[in-house]
Amino acid sequence: MEASNTNTAKLELFQAGTSGYSLRTGSTDALQFYRDSTYLAQFDSSGRFLIGTTTLGHSSADDLTINNSGNGGITIRTGTSSNGAIFFADGTSGDARFDGFVQYNHGTNPYMLFGTVGDERLRITHEGEVRIPTGSNSTSRLTFGGGVNIYHDNNFKIENSTGYLKLQSNNNLYIDGDQIY
Repeated sequence: MEASNTNTAKLELFQAGTSGYSLRTGSTDALQFYRDSTYLAQFDSSGRFLIGTTTLGHSSADDLTINNSGNGGITIRTGTSSNGAIFFADGTSGDARFDGFVQYNHGTNPYMLFGTVGDERLRITHEGEVRIPTGSNSTSRLTFGGGVNIYHDNNFKIENSTGYLKLQSNNNLYIDGDQIY
């Protein structure tokens, strides 16, 4: 252990004659990790973890910040018949533990799920098919930015602010409420 006159403490780990690693703390009030003199990562005084940077991420998502001057990312590796997931929670019990989620399911027919309020809202199959499951109100709806809605509630309906086209399960076709077929 070494402490200098700049209030920096350093613990170095290395094999004689080779480069090594060090843990440092000092005026930044952070626990920093180095390989030789190259900065790797740190825990700051608030417990946030920064990898490859000393600059925090966005203030609403800065608990873990990862930086790379090239391509970067996070890999979640699971078994060939297991799931990998990221869950968003606002509590520690019940459904509050997984209000929102992104989940990838490995296996024979893998798929990716997106969920809100603890329920699946969108599924992308291994064949690239996008599925919107029926929600608690028994209606699936896809809304586009221009005010166009596509519904499926055992009927099929496309609408915008000027009218709608509806194909019922009995094959009746309606435009703005008038049956045309």
